Order: sequence, then C-alpha cells, then structure tokens
Amino acid sequence: MAKEFSWGIDLPILVILYILIIIYIGYYSYRKRLGVSVKDFFTASKTLGYVVLGIGLFATIASGNTFLGYAGQAYRAGGYPFLVVPAFYVSILIGFLLLGSKMIPLSNKRGYVTPGDYLKERFGSTALTVFLLILMFWCTFVQFFEQSIAMGYIGEVTSGGYLTYEVSAAIFTIAVLILMLLGGFRGTALANFLMGVVMIAAMLGVLFGIIPILGGAGILASAVTSGTGVKAVLVEKPETYLGWVSTVLLIMFGVVAYFQVWNFIIANKNFKSLRDQFKFTPLIYSIIPTIFVILGVLGLALFPGLSKSESEKVQIYLLNEAASRSPVGYALGELMLLGVIAATLSTAAAVIFAMSMTLAKDFYVKLINPRADEKKVLNVSKIIMVALGIFGYIIVMTPKLTLWEWVVLKFQVGLQAVAPFLLSLYIPWVNSRGAWVGSIIGFIIVVGSYLSGVTKLYNFDLGVLGFLINAALVLVVSYLTKKQDEVLRASELLAT
Repeated sequence: MAKEFSWGIDLPILVILYILIIIYIGYYSYRKRLGVSVKDFFTASKTLGYVVLGIGLFATIASGNTFLGYAGQAYRAGGYPFLVVPAFYVSILIGFLLLGSKMIPLSNKRGYVTPGDYLKERFGSTALTVFLLILMFWCTFVQFFEQSIAMGYIGEVTSGGYLTYEVSAAIFTIAVLILMLLGGFRGTALANFLMGVVMIAAMLGVLFGIIPILGGAGILASAVTSGTGVKAVLVEKPETYLGWVSTVLLIMFGVVAYFQVWNFIIANKNFKSLRDQFKFTPLIYSIIPTIFVILGVLGLALFPGLSKSESEKVQIYLLNEAASRSPVGYALGELMLLGVIAATLSTAAAVIFAMSMTLAKDFYVKLINPRADEKKVLNVSKIIMVALGIFGYIIVMTPKLTLWEWVVLKFQVGLQAVAPFLLSLYIPWVNSRGAWVGSIIGFIIVVGSYLSGVTKLYNFDLGVLGFLINAALVLVVSYLTKKQDEVLRASELLAT
C-alpha cells in the first residue's frame, strides 16, 4: 500500500504565490484591453501570437483529469494503452486542423465569435443550432465538472493538510473567476500559456528526475516480466486494436465539441498562425501522455492491488514515494503538484470562459434579447461565469465515475454535434435536414448504449459508432433532400 507523506508549509506558500501571479495576469490583461467590446473580451482582438495560443491550447486540453486520470487508467488497464495514448493525443492536432482550416478564415470574413454564430447562418435553423449547442455544451460542461472534482482533490493534497477539501476548492474557484472577470480571453490565454509552461517543466522533471528516483527503466522492465499485472505492449486480440481505433476517433473528433477549443482556434489572426503552432505542439502532445502511462506502469510495480478509487491517486502516491526517497524527489514532487494545479486551473478557466461566452451570445442574445448591446452581453457573460463557478463548487462533492469514465461519456455525446458541424464546413450540400437526422440518431445510439449497459461492440466504442452512422446519415439525407438555392447560398458562405 502507498505510504503517506506530509508536505511542508513551503508547498502551500508556493501555491498561494502561484495563485497571486494568476490573479495579477488578469489585472494586467484588463489594463491591456483594446476597448470594451465583445471582440476584444472574447478573442483578445486576435492579437495573441502562435506560441501563446499553442501552449495555451495545450494547457486547456491537458486538464487536471489528464494529469490524474490517465495514469490511473493505465494502472487499471495493465499498461497496454502505452501505444494508443500518444496516438490519440497527437490525433487531437488533426481535429484542430480540420476545424481551423475553415473556421479561422470564416471567422475573419463573417465576424463569428461563437459556434452558434456559424451554425445559425449556415443551417438557418434556430432549433437545430440550439440542439447542437446543447450537445456541445454537455461535452464542455463535463470537462468543467472534471476540473471541479480535481480542484478539490488537488487543493487538499497541495495544501499539505492545512486546508480542507472544501476551502481549497473555493480558493481555486475564486482565483479563476477573478482572472476571467478582469482579463477576458486575453487574461485566460496568457494565464494558460504560463500554466502550460509550468506543466511542461513539471513533466520534464518527472521524466528525468522522479522516474529515475523510483527505479527508472529497471523497475519498468521488471514490472513487465514479473507478472504484477502489466500486459504486453503488443497484444494479439483484434478487439484490442478496434478499441484503440475507436479511442483515437473519440478524442480526435471529440475535442472539436469543446467550446474552449473553438475559442482558441478563432483567436488566431489567420490559419498560418495555427500552422505555426505545429512547429512544437506535436512533440508536446506525444511525449506528455506517454509519461502518464509510464507512471501508471510504475504504480503497478510499486503499489500493486490498489482499488479502483485508490488507483485514481496513483500519481500522488508516486510523488509521495519520490519525495520520501530524495530531496530532489521532494522538490520535483512539488513542481509536479504545481503542474497539476496549472492543468486544472487552466482548463477550468478556459472552459468557464468559453461556456459563458456561448451562453451569453448564442442563448441570451439569439433567444432572449436580440437587441442587447455589447456592454449588456459582456455583463451577462460575467454573471454566467460567476454562476458556473458557484455551481462547479457545489458539484465537487459528488464524483460518481472515475475521471477516465467522464472523458468517454462527454466525448460520446459531443461527437454527435461534431459530425454535422465539420461536414457542413466542407460540403455545401450538407443541410439542416441531414444534420437533424444524423445528430438525433447518433444521440439515441449513445443514450441507448448507456441505458442498456452495452457501451462497446467487439471493443469498439458505441458512441464512436453512433458518430460514424451520424456522419453517414448527414451525407445521405442531405444529398437526397438538397435544394439548389440552399447549395448556392452555402457555397457563397463557405467561399474564403
């Protein structure tokens, strides 16, 4: 069983300093704003560079769930996801390209700020726009829910026992709200950039410091050969590979449903800015998740027999073990815990901000108050931010599934909005009729799989199968019901 380890007062001091820096970034961004406008508050007037946006986008994807849940999932799965985890993380970049190559020029040309801006003009249906946004909202909200849970766990650990779960979660929530209310997207993106740098430094510390302290390659090799539960990296069952393929598809297209991904994509001043991010992001997206899986295998070797709930904390146990063995392990453990905080706060900030933006513009303005001026829209979005922060604090007390189970559930639902969304960007004859049929059938498949308790077919995720059927129906129904005037109008809209 994992040994307990008590962190010193220096750790909560570092955490407090870190939070104060984040709050200052919000104040700095407030002073740097280019007028009080929707465009500046929600996209920083497209003035941020590709390095800030690239690392900031990574920070919103690599959440507290990633830092804790992936190592736990590798532990429970016996280590064999070693090959697929880097693959699905790199596949995320393909999702970014598919969205950004069309949406960035469209946003510049048509002035889109939210997904609803595009969907309403492209399909001409308020009802369809609302339905697809609800599916995307669910995906984004569960991402927020995961961070709410992680803030409670992490705050209690990193405070060294000085703060309770409830108090530490409240402190983190307040810091995130101050950052967003003052700094808008500029503050959120700059803070995410800083947090991304901390996360990358922490993972390098794990790779070159903590893993060697815990035994390095030797203990990993013995874990694979000693029968402690680690499965062979290469497996023979075809169902395993089908599971890997469905996971890659789940993540690659699922991230497109995130409101905050939309936020970071359209904040690029042009598509070249997004392409420039690929100078460094593939390396980050491949190495970081691999380290998480290695930690899961190390956990199997050092702490075999953990329960499902205990395995969620296997990374914390490993940091405790390294800290108890060496002063260097202690220092790197603190850096890693700061990295976990960075992952949690960066994603929480981006998600709350993006949800408030979408709820204010796509629901409040389009459905309730079409005549609202920019000042009113900004005020409503800030009220929504506070409401979401309070709601998130309330639900931190109610984790029901493992963090990995939440990942799968959110993407399965979000995927059903992604199929018509992406296809409509590339194919002019895709219409609202096809989008309705595909997304509803896909959603029914996801709901039915959970109600029946059957979530996989030959280890292939039924949510992903629903997505593929969804996409096929969008294409077939749209083609059979296409109208020439609609096709011409869509062609003119998509021309960039």
